Amino acid sequence: MVSALSLYLRLSWHSIRAQMAYRASFVALAFGNFLVTLASFIATWLLFRRFHGIGGWSLAEVAVLYGVVNISMGLPDMSSSGFEQCGALARRGDFDRILLRPRGAALQLLGREFSLRRAGRVVQGLLVLTWGLAHVNAPLDARAIGLLFLAICGGICVFLGLGLLHAACSFWTLQGLELMVILTFGGAETSEFPVHIYDRWLQRVFLVFVPIATVSYFPVLSVLRKPDVFQLPQAAHALAPLAGLAFLLVAVFIWRLAIRRYASTGS
Repeated sequence: MVSALSLYLRLSWHSIRAQMAYRASFVALAFGNFLVTLASFIATWLLFRRFHGIGGWSLAEVAVLYGVVNISMGLPDMSSSGFEQCGALARRGDFDRILLRPRGAALQLLGREFSLRRAGRVVQGLLVLTWGLAHVNAPLDARAIGLLFLAICGGICVFLGLGLLHAACSFWTLQGLELMVILTFGGAETSEFPVHIYDRWLQRVFLVFVPIATVSYFPVLSVLRKPDVFQLPQAAHALAPLAGLAFLLVAVFIWRLAIRRYASTGS
C-alpha cells in the first residue's frame, strides 16, 4: 500500500512538472477552468435572486452543498484522465504494456496524467463552501467539520467509481459511453441542489444507483440542522458517506471483470 502510494505520488509529480514547463499555457487553462466552473454557481445565484429559496433552502445553504459536491468531484477529476483514455489505449494496443508492468492497471491509469489545470473546480468549490458556511445559521463545530469531511470522502469514492466504470465500459465498447459522462457531470449538477426537490425516479437514480446525492445531501442536512423530508435517523446521515465506499467497491469488482474480458489486440 505504501509503495503503491509512493509510486502514484512520483508519477503525479512528473506529470505536474511536465505541465509546468509551459507556465503561461498552464495558468491560462487553470484560470479558464476556474471561470467555467464558477459560472455554474453564478447561474445558481441568479436563480436565487428570482426565487429567493428552493425547497426550503437558502442560497447559503445550497452553497454548502454545492461546495461539497464540487470538491468531491474536482479532486478525482484531476487524476481521472487515464480512465478517460482507456478506450483509446485498448484500440491502439497500448493497454497491453500496462498489463505487462508489475503494478495494478488502475494505479497506472490514475498516475498517467495528473491534470493540475483542473484544480479550478476544487478552488471555487472551497471558496463557495467557505462563503456558505459563513452565512448559514448553524454552528461550525467539530461534529460539523467531521461530517463535511466524510461527505467529501464519500463523494470522492463515488466519482472514482464512475471513472473506473467509464474505463471498464471501454473494454466492451472500445468507446467511452456518453451515459457515464451524463451520470458524472449530470449527477454532480443534480446533487448541487437538495435532492428532495426532484421527481421520485431521479431521486432513486442519485440516491440508490449512483449515490452522489446520498453521500452529500444527508451529511450537509445534518450540518445545517434542517428537517429531513425522508425522515431518516441522525445516525443514517452520518453513515451516508459509506454508500460512496460501497459504490467504489462495486466499481472495482466490475473493473476486474472487464480486465479479465480484455483479449488484447493480437498484434
